[in-house]
Amino acid sequence: HMKKIKISLLKYKKNIIQGKIKFLLISRLLYSKGVIDYLNTAKILTKKFRRKCSFSIAGIIEKNIKDSIPVSLMNRFVKNPDIHISYNETNIKKLLYKSNCVVLPTTYNEGLPKSLLEAASVGRPIISSNVPGCLRIAKNNYNALIYDKKRPQDLVKCITKFILMKKNKKLDMSLNSCKVAKKFDDKKIILRYIRFLYEKKK
Repeated sequence: HMKKIKISLLKYKKNIIQGKIKFLLISRLLYSKGVIDYLNTAKILTKKFRRKCSFSIAGIIEKNIKDSIPVSLMNRFVKNPDIHISYNETNIKKLLYKSNCVVLPTTYNEGLPKSLLEAASVGRPIISSNVPGCLRIAKNNYNALIYDKKRPQDLVKCITKFILMKKNKKLDMSLNSCKVAKKFDDKKIILRYIRFLYEKKK
């Protein structure tokens, strides 16, 4: 039996795009979430577009999982001044509000990614892989740029496209994200991934 859960969406906040374009990944620190792809992309693009973009991660450390990424490996990337990692961050809302675009380069078969739903509700464009759960929130060329999860190298192309996109197109995508999020709120969708918290093992 699954309890019904109302999604309390975060409030929309205007996407202020000035100076550096700020990308954000909110994720458990697992290889299957594409965290290393994101960091390698950040390395390439901070070099290519000097002082035009920055990349942040709000990472949840996972221990004792085969797929977990060691913090020592993560920390190799933070020598770059435009790559920021915060671990087990509690104030996700603040990071979302400061971001201009939220990225989820997952290859994992997501149900309905909470980070993308929160990104959409605050009015942030999304860049994600074509995992079916992501596509429920991230609509290609509407509020998102989508690439094939089998081609992780295309993450660089998607983020480059977003950086070079005209500002008013970026802002249109922000407003479209809100429209997508509102549909979820109106329907009071059950968040399927929460079922694990409520199902008691028999």
